[in-house]
Amino acid sequence: MRKNIRRGAQDFLGDVLRRVPLTGVGEIRVPSDLKRVLIQNIENMRENALEVFAKEISKVLAKVDIQHILDDVLKNYSLRVEAKVDLVPKTKKSGARKGKK
Repeated sequence: MRKNIRRGAQDFLGDVLRRVPLTGVGEIRVPSDLKRVLIQNIENMRENALEVFAKEISKVLAKVDIQHILDDVLKNYSLRVEAKVDLVPKTKKSGARKGKK
């Protein structure tokens, strides 16, 4: 009996979790307590993922030797700047023409 209940709950939760990315939690008809728990768990997972991502990026950036990269760029490359400037006439206002007759 417990196995059937547990399996039913897992199937229901699995179905809900499969539909979450497609419809959003707010559109799924589930009890409000379960919806609150799902939203809270999703928020916690998102925060944890962002923390892990930030730590990994920090580790990578800590290993980067900026001085070496700058030295390499300055020694082996030249800087070329290209610019384009357009002069566009201003549109005349109707009030400005009245005074110039």
